[in-house]
Amino acid sequence: MRGRMKLAIDGRAVELPEGATVLDGVNRLGIPLPQLCKDPDGAPLGACRTCLVHVEGQKGLPAACHLPARDGMVVSTEHPDAVRVRRGVLDLTLSMLTPSPERAGFAQVGDAAARHGLLEPSQAPLHRFDVDATKSFFVLDREACILCGRCTVACGEVQQIGAISLVGRGHATRVGVFGDGAMAASVCTSCGQCVATCPTGALRPKETPAKIVRRVETTSARTAASAAASRSACSRGSRAGGGAPFFKPTNAWP
Repeated sequence: MRGRMKLAIDGRAVELPEGATVLDGVNRLGIPLPQLCKDPDGAPLGACRTCLVHVEGQKGLPAACHLPARDGMVVSTEHPDAVRVRRGVLDLTLSMLTPSPERAGFAQVGDAAARHGLLEPSQAPLHRFDVDATKSFFVLDREACILCGRCTVACGEVQQIGAISLVGRGHATRVGVFGDGAMAASVCTSCGQCVATCPTGALRPKETPAKIVRRVETTSARTAASAAASRSACSRGSRAGGGAPFFKPTNAWP
């Protein structure tokens, strides 16, 4: 069929329309290739370099997200060279992050690293940032950020707000707002698109426990005692011929 291309990825045939990328074929086949800077609903950014593949007859290891699919292509995501270099990239990416219980393994980054046999990074992170919790429903945790750019694209290009961008240089580069102030002082409307697209949990919802209005005792001993007292009162009322009287349990609400 005109306009369709057939190629092989990891020994599996796939047919793609004209203009598709190799990553489109990888995803269509359900192959677990890292793609940390690619939002499922957006265009590829090519920033993370974690979707590297080997192409038969082609030098180097191109990023699948920016590699146009061609008819007759033979692609491997499992080639030893591709796996080795990808593992090195993931090691450096993981080295940007500071582990902590609330960061929960860094989501997609942690999953990709585990698939490549990386349990912990070879280097310690060089930056230290305070968590920005000034917004009401989410936090910006820069020590869990890999600078993939997905949040800035979602804010600036998708939502047309432009509250956040990448600021600074070198190891000081970070997601920030105009004037390098707090998120609450920006034009952010709390639409949630940046939180939804973040692959690491650097932008994540706040998890504030609900306020306890009143504690209710529900231990088995107290419940059993209340039930026994209720049965006893009902039995006395029935023997007196007056029916079962109303009994208010000792742990009832007022």
